[in-house]
Amino acid sequence: TNYRPQLVTASKTWLCGYFFGGMALVDLMAYNWGEIEQIFDGTQYAFALTYYRRKTGQKATISTPCTPLTRLLLDFLRSRPWGKRNAASYGHYINAAFSHTSTPADIRGITYYTARHSFCTALVNSNSVAINDIATLMGRSVNGIGTYIRQVTAAEHLVKATAHLPGLNSRITDSYGTYDPDFDPLDDDGMALD
Repeated sequence: TNYRPQLVTASKTWLCGYFFGGMALVDLMAYNWGEIEQIFDGTQYAFALTYYRRKTGQKATISTPCTPLTRLLLDFLRSRPWGKRNAASYGHYINAAFSHTSTPADIRGITYYTARHSFCTALVNSNSVAINDIATLMGRSVNGIGTYIRQVTAAEHLVKATAHLPGLNSRITDSYGTYDPDFDPLDDDGMALD
């Protein structure tokens, strides 16, 4: 079985989960991506969204910089790549792509859910975000955030693995951060872009 197209879709979905605040897959799939807001914080543009986590009912607010990569990921989400699948079925599809793929980097053990843990761990390891703010971003209580904190992130393994997929290791911005709508670092046509 050729899992490459499935791995590309899984990798894009994982990156969406990571860059859009560690959103749970069920929340990512339920959100109306046409309603995302673009804001300017005085220094850069960002995508901002607020939603209520289906699991906890807690409000979560996410802001991620507008970059060529996040714009492409947003377009990917707007295409609703999961089709008519529910979260459990699409999660299985994603996780199967990672577990059945042989790549130079070992990505076994990577699941969609590791994007959420990796996002949280990256914030903790940055030493620049208060634990209360991380809990708010994750839509969790401060007491419940400990389950997300890990010393080694799955993101490191995914970055190594996806570096071998065409386009995922390409530069996505120039020195001015210019967005080129024709440039797709997630291009999966088999051509390397860098």
